[in-house]
Amino acid sequence: MQLWQQADPTPACIAVPNAMICQPAFMTLMTFIQHNLGYSFDDNFPKNESSKADNEYDFIIVGAGSAGCVLANRLTENPNWKVLLLETGDEEPVIADLPPMFHRLWGSNIDWAYTSQPQKKACLARPGKLCPWPRGKVMGGSSTINAMMYIRGNKEDYNGWSKMGNPGWSYEEVLPYFKKSEDNRDPSVVNASPRYHSTGGYQSVQHLPYKGTKVLIDAMKEVGLEQTDPNAAKQIGSFEMQFFVGNGMRRSTNGAFLRPIRSTRRNLEIETRAYATKILIEDGAAKGVEYYSYRSEETQRVYARKEVIVSAGAINSPQLLHLSGIGPANELRELGINVVANLSVGDNLMDHLVNDGLVVRLNQSTSTMTHDFDMVRGDIAHWQANHEGPLSSFQTYSAGAFFRSSYESKPGVADLQLSFAPLVYDTFETSPNLALMLQGLPSSYFDAFEFIPTMLAPRSRGTVRLNRDDPVFGAPLINANFFDNEEDLEMLVEANLFSRRIIDSMTFKNNDYKLAPLHMPACKNEKFDTRAYWKCCVQSYTRTLYHPSGTCKMGPRSDPNAVVDERLRVYGVAKLRVVDASIMPVITRGNLNAPTIMIAEKASDMIKQDWKNEHMPVA
Repeated sequence: MQLWQQADPTPACIAVPNAMICQPAFMTLMTFIQHNLGYSFDDNFPKNESSKADNEYDFIIVGAGSAGCVLANRLTENPNWKVLLLETGDEEPVIADLPPMFHRLWGSNIDWAYTSQPQKKACLARPGKLCPWPRGKVMGGSSTINAMMYIRGNKEDYNGWSKMGNPGWSYEEVLPYFKKSEDNRDPSVVNASPRYHSTGGYQSVQHLPYKGTKVLIDAMKEVGLEQTDPNAAKQIGSFEMQFFVGNGMRRSTNGAFLRPIRSTRRNLEIETRAYATKILIEDGAAKGVEYYSYRSEETQRVYARKEVIVSAGAINSPQLLHLSGIGPANELRELGINVVANLSVGDNLMDHLVNDGLVVRLNQSTSTMTHDFDMVRGDIAHWQANHEGPLSSFQTYSAGAFFRSSYESKPGVADLQLSFAPLVYDTFETSPNLALMLQGLPSSYFDAFEFIPTMLAPRSRGTVRLNRDDPVFGAPLINANFFDNEEDLEMLVEANLFSRRIIDSMTFKNNDYKLAPLHMPACKNEKFDTRAYWKCCVQSYTRTLYHPSGTCKMGPRSDPNAVVDERLRVYGVAKLRVVDASIMPVITRGNLNAPTIMIAEKASDMIKQDWKNEHMPVA
């Protein structure tokens, strides 16, 4: 059993020695948290890990993330199919179940903790001009460390995919798959829009209680954002957020799709701490997977009678394909990798961008900030016993909005999103770059919140490439290429200026919500709160919303950048599919967890159809 290990606080403590996270009392609290929440319930499941004596399966799935867990569930519904699920990380720890603890998971031992390559136009005030890029290295993948927001995107996203030459992916064709997985636990939402919502699926979603949600929604209504359900007919407007939670607990795809079946489906084997290093390809077809086991410290091979399915995410899926000889031929040859298929794997990288800088302070009566660590321990114990109390809420994240910039021309389509992140003002004021690390307490305890304006429709494209120093075990080279297209920058500036209108609302004034005149250090030469100032903040304090996508693009064979066809089969290699956010030809306008689950649900049905007669057509 491996305990969860928090991120190393040393860099933050060197920079800010008097920070809360560096004090003995806080370290004692973290020891308590690690002891009480660092284990995993899933360690109790019997381990049916593969062995050299039994190394053949019908399907091998690489990656137990948002897509892989769904696939493992759906494919094992056929009792005659034997499925192996490989995951580099370990079992999901209990701490991940607490909604307001998600930011403490970043940088920990269940996070790949990637960074981008140095950027020319973004993250300019971040150390080394690197953009942080958390990715889940754990059962459930990034669904275990994300902000749990249940957003499907705009219907025109999927209609656009279909028009690009991907039949079967229009909104009307994917809507049943969103509903198939959904167990919506808010009757008011389901009753208001039964065409768009359902109950009874594996994935529970619901609202989380926060007494200030109405204030935020009323303020947004005041500036013209009427309340809506963004997952129903109309996306644009303000809304009360639904989350991937159930009964005060996170519901990752591991918790939703695998925990209910792990003890009953003997045709599913799961091997954790198994790092895939190569897809075994013979005679133009995928035959199996080579992986390094951190348990046995040996390289092992397993074989697939039917298919290998890569679901390692938009960063690791292209990495594995590259290592297997699938990618840009010239670059692979330079690394001494035999080329199997010359495809644009690793191109078309997209993400949603945000920036820091717009902070609102709460008054004493609305602040929930505490320095009483005994109280925090008591709240943890209360949550463990009842899944209630402060640690079952997500506070200001419970409100959000979609709206439009002047660059969006399609009717009914948003290109900007707004969220509200609870924070401790002193930590942000002390060091904007280290604010999340310095904010050691769960986000249930806060005295301010930050506007998170988000650019949803990036024109810029980046790349993922192998690490030339260590292609196999080295972190992939992520060249985000943010703001290569100037319109992306201007959209985010508009989002900040629009957010200022909300702060100036009478609703905020009446509730004593006040703009913190926080002059971000890198922008001290610009006049605060001007267009030039926000342009500086956007470029200097850029963050991603951790939604990488598009690096194994779905498209018709005529598309020179396509990697997979509309059934997610890799061009030129039989019995190989990619199923995760990397297949998105264009990123969806909203958080990616729900669309990725939908992709896996639809892919599961396509796989079942293709193998109905035990024969798979070749892409």
